[in-house]
Amino acid sequence: MKVLRTASGVCALLGVAVALNFLLLKEDFFVWPVLLPLIAGLAAGAIWLGLSLWALVGSFERGKTLEGLNLVLASIAFLGICIALYAFVKRVDWAWDLTREGRRELSEQTVQVLERLDVDVEVLCLFVDTGDRETEIAKEKTRRFLERCRRHTARLSFVFVDPQRETDRLRQMGVTHSAPQGTCVLRTAEGASKAVSLRGTPPRLEELDFTNTLINVTREGLPKVCFLTGHGERADATVLRRLLQAESYVIEDLAIRIADPDIPPDCDILVINRLESNLDPREIAAIQRYLDDGGRLLALVDVTGVAGGGPVPRMLFLAWLEQRYGIVVGDDVIVSKVGDRFGMVDLLPDAAALSLFNRIDVPDVEFHGCYDPEHPVTRGFNQKMSLAGARSVTVAAEPPGNVVASEILRTLPYAWAEKRLEVLMQANPPPPKQDPDELAGSIGVAVAATARTDVPVGDSGAMRDARIVVVGDTDLTTNESVLAAGHLNFLLNAMAWLSQHEELIGIRPTGIENEPILLTERDEQAIAWLATLGLVQLVVVAGLAAYALRRKYR
Repeated sequence: MKVLRTASGVCALLGVAVALNFLLLKEDFFVWPVLLPLIAGLAAGAIWLGLSLWALVGSFERGKTLEGLNLVLASIAFLGICIALYAFVKRVDWAWDLTREGRRELSEQTVQVLERLDVDVEVLCLFVDTGDRETEIAKEKTRRFLERCRRHTARLSFVFVDPQRETDRLRQMGVTHSAPQGTCVLRTAEGASKAVSLRGTPPRLEELDFTNTLINVTREGLPKVCFLTGHGERADATVLRRLLQAESYVIEDLAIRIADPDIPPDCDILVINRLESNLDPREIAAIQRYLDDGGRLLALVDVTGVAGGGPVPRMLFLAWLEQRYGIVVGDDVIVSKVGDRFGMVDLLPDAAALSLFNRIDVPDVEFHGCYDPEHPVTRGFNQKMSLAGARSVTVAAEPPGNVVASEILRTLPYAWAEKRLEVLMQANPPPPKQDPDELAGSIGVAVAATARTDVPVGDSGAMRDARIVVVGDTDLTTNESVLAAGHLNFLLNAMAWLSQHEELIGIRPTGIENEPILLTERDEQAIAWLATLGLVQLVVVAGLAAYALRRKYR
């Protein structure tokens, strides 16, 4: 009886183990390699249970009876604990993001946009049901991404549709095409819609594309950004324009006509990206009228050259900024020195700046990082910026009474503003040397200002403020530099603040690409088996071997 009970128990365990192994490999429960060993194992388990109960009931030894009851009760309790633990783990979604590009967690900007949704948005996920493995993977990743998004808002919903089977439904919704690798169409209750195609290998819904599309369909009226032309403005900033368009700005060039100087009233933000020649006084007057009506200005200015062996006369535009708004753009170039090396100006968040500051021999000055922690553009900003040949931009000691301005970017305290430009611009300039009359320490390189106007905001009784951001460098807008995370986020945050769309201020989704590892179906099955049943069975076999050896040599 005892031998039969032991044999039936071993057969039960082996049958269930074989069935589970084949279930993991076949990924289908209703196949014979799974059902046959499972049925045999269950039958053997029933025999073992019956024999065990018979032996328990037939035993007249109280100690053994209690021992058997304790074993049964402990087994039931252990099984209950395992079930409760599994249910808890299944319900609580905890994960660690170990990807280089941070794909597991949503970016700060995406979370802000989702939490501030004030309209219902439906996402139609168009995937052709062909059984293709890459398509199924893309479909599942899209589902997981949208589920993460839905945790931050109740206004987002999604549905998966096969465009080949539900053509009538898609036609009624106005969806005319979809990409072979998959397409997501974002639709609002008001009827606005826009499609975003999956991209990459294997295809996936990029967070950056999704967030920009969500911004596009939920915005009421798209802000128009006018780039001033005709004064040597940068021509190598096309990537910046595309990025602004992706965030739902309308881009347009603007040349102020001297005969009729005016800025169109539908221009939401005027951008001046470098000046190589002076603005005409009539152009400056047009900009002044535009700001007096509550306009918005982003001005990026480079260091002016030298003429006739000396500095060029101060530009009228810079003199006007200082007189009218208390924004002082210096006729200088900021020089930074670490040890014996002169280089570009690195702007760092608080922690990194303080860490570097503690390793540099500079005067003992109060210092709290390169970014203004109070201003919306740079509040919580945690990315590095590198500016080459920047000029100082500071706030005047006594700005006009209607202006509130602050330096939102500033250097580390080992820099100074070199005024001898004619020396620096020589073919082989000598090492720069700080003069007593030159700005030193933590020097401002960007200023944000608001100016009160007499223009009312609807019937609210409030007045519309003019908003201005001035940056002492244009290199961060070039096609080569703008994709640096710090440059991109600063520029787009400044545009969001200027257009009064503060919900768009934040750290945007990364564009870092992590090279995917493409596994075959057999590779995936082997990894899944090894990570689950393989390790468990290896531990069991090792335990049985150790038990047998101990019994043999005891």
